Amino acid sequence: MASPAASDTRFASLDGLRGVAALVVLFHHVAFVIPDFAKTYQTQELVGPGSIVWWFAYTPLKVLTAGPEAVVVFFLLSGFVLSLEPLRKPAFDWISYYPRRIVRLYVPIVASVVVAVLLVLLVPRDPARASSSWVAMLADPSLRPSSIIGEATVLFHPPLFPLNGPLWSLLWEVWFSLLLPLAIALVLLVRRAWWLVALASFALSWAGFWLHWEALLYLPMFMVGVAMARGVEDLRRIASWISGLRASGVVWGLLTAVGLVLLVWSWIYRGTGAIDTVLAASISPEKLVGGALLLFCCAFSPIAVSALTWRPVGWLGRVSFSLYLVHVPVLLAIAFAIGATAWWWAVLLALPAALLAAWGFSVAVEMPAHRLSRRVGGLVTR
Repeated sequence: MASPAASDTRFASLDGLRGVAALVVLFHHVAFVIPDFAKTYQTQELVGPGSIVWWFAYTPLKVLTAGPEAVVVFFLLSGFVLSLEPLRKPAFDWISYYPRRIVRLYVPIVASVVVAVLLVLLVPRDPARASSSWVAMLADPSLRPSSIIGEATVLFHPPLFPLNGPLWSLLWEVWFSLLLPLAIALVLLVRRAWWLVALASFALSWAGFWLHWEALLYLPMFMVGVAMARGVEDLRRIASWISGLRASGVVWGLLTAVGLVLLVWSWIYRGTGAIDTVLAASISPEKLVGGALLLFCCAFSPIAVSALTWRPVGWLGRVSFSLYLVHVPVLLAIAFAIGATAWWWAVLLALPAALLAAWGFSVAVEMPAHRLSRRVGGLVTR
């Protein structure tokens, strides 16, 4: 039986998961303002055991600051959620899909770059005022028209986006959106053997990791989500069996915990000194496994569904895309305005400021973009 929070093409709990993931990315970047935390990513120096930074860098609490790992969850979510409707509707309107999707993505992306430029003009990113190596890395960005346009188009920009760093993931989001019909055709071709596509996608992503080939690393992550959407009824039956167990709550809790630990396992291992920072920070294969397990739990576990459909979490889900797009420009404006010596004020102020900015951006840009997307889609199919 379907969860009351789930339908054939809608899982309300996954909106909440997207909101929580966006909040984790915010925590991740806010933590980068802290000099010792930035060192955990940008040097080979290990933080001393027992410190606050150590707890949030090398223990399971890392899930609260696991920004790149949260992006893995975003990729899986996109593959899963975007595929549900075309897989359930044989007459899905592919003609209007492209203009709708492009408008929905690019209006907020371009607006976020405009916001970033305005904030840089208002609060110059003076390297002398940087509190950490990460903040210094994003100081004094180029405001040449070519650089601004490059970030706003995302598709053909270099990996580093100095004005608005999180746009690196939108590069792959846009490519996947363009390739979605091929992804749907592939999972339909294999009929009920969706798990073969999932396994092949895991293997391809693994190969991309070892070959240092970003397209091969990231795009199969979306395909894992597509495969899970194709097999949603099988996953629902598995979830129903788990929920029928006498200790179902314990089983769901263990599965969720395993997913979370796999997401941050490389950092826990890094804390022992066994691997270097580069390997720990890489989006490695076990993180994809953990993200897929977490997606399954959040879609079907009654406990997770209840928590993720709680009204405040639902609000986070509604503003998650806006939060993802504007939080770094807002954070950096605050960090450079305050300066290096009082960085803790930036940490305290950035959280409420980013949430407020996300709400304003959602109202002023993202929601109108949704309405425009539907209008453009309607015009195309007339």
